[in-house]
Amino acid sequence: MNMQQIKRRKVFYIPGFDPFPARRYRELYRANSQEQATISGYTISQSALHLKDRFGWQVNASFGDQDCEAEIEVLVWSDLVKDTMRAGILATYLQLLRTAWIYLSTGALADVIKVRKGPVIAALYPVGFLLGQLI
Repeated sequence: MNMQQIKRRKVFYIPGFDPFPARRYRELYRANSQEQATISGYTISQSALHLKDRFGWQVNASFGDQDCEAEIEVLVWSDLVKDTMRAGILATYLQLLRTAWIYLSTGALADVIKVRKGPVIAALYPVGFLLGQLI
């Protein structure tokens, strides 16, 4: 089998449902990638990636005699998150009830429960957390 080395990558990062700005992810990457490089014995550097109306950074790494570069772009959707959070806690609980009704009335909840454990936890954790706040 002919194994080809990948030397360039384009990485798209979609953050979770949180209101953090994209620069936070860059700083997390910067700090953690340096720490991992020190542990694993390779070098890594990061520089700004100038994108119009978008956010990202360039990464260069050397693994012994092999170099690798990556462009990392954060696909920001915090505007949607902030709009949802701006509606207030009552709107959050109403949305929870509406979503729960859809899942229960269509049978989608039963389908979700049949999949692997990870997605089930990811789907039900927010529900449990919100309901736990009422106790």
